[in-house]
Amino acid sequence: MVDPPGKSTTPQNSEQRYKALLTVAESITSCRELGELFERLAADLETIVEFDYLALFLHDSAKDVMRCHLIKTAHAPERDEREITELPVDDSPPGLVWRTQRPLVVDAVTESRFAVATAAMRALGLRTSCHLPLTTARRRLGTLGFASRAPQTYDSAELDLMSEVARLLAVAVDNALAFQTIEQLNRKLAQERVYLESEIRTEHRFEAIVGEKPAGRNLRR
Repeated sequence: MVDPPGKSTTPQNSEQRYKALLTVAESITSCRELGELFERLAADLETIVEFDYLALFLHDSAKDVMRCHLIKTAHAPERDEREITELPVDDSPPGLVWRTQRPLVVDAVTESRFAVATAAMRALGLRTSCHLPLTTARRRLGTLGFASRAPQTYDSAELDLMSEVARLLAVAVDNALAFQTIEQLNRKLAQERVYLESEIRTEHRFEAIVGEKPAGRNLRR
């Protein structure tokens, strides 16, 4: 939404900015699942910046696309079929931000690039989107995107604040993905353990049947 003259949802001074960032950091640090992480982030960001849609795009290296993993909106509790699930890296706002590592603000009416993305925005009644890189010291993960139904502008202070939020989120997302990988490995190990235990029990039963006479030992061999 567009703020009335003289009003801004962005914290006005360094103390307010610090408190806002501290709230976000404390809220998302302990999250180990992306769903929970995004729910908390959306609630915290409502006091910092106004938005109608909040989206998390992660780079899918296998297909080389920007995949939309999570969308948060107060206007549509169910996912809208018009929402895009993936976008090309070479022709989309998330892809450009992922490659250049620079924030980007897009107006769906005046922007001449990104035909697919801007058409999807207009179909959802969205006018402006702001995309920020999600990057850690180890890797480039994707982007965090805000979208508004009204024309919106962001000054340098607002972009700096949202970029700080994106940096905090990137670490939390990286941790959540790491926990997800660990859980998948644990499940795989558990399945392999069950299989090996089953094989051992089968071998023991075979030995008991065959016995220890020379003929039985030859058969086991």
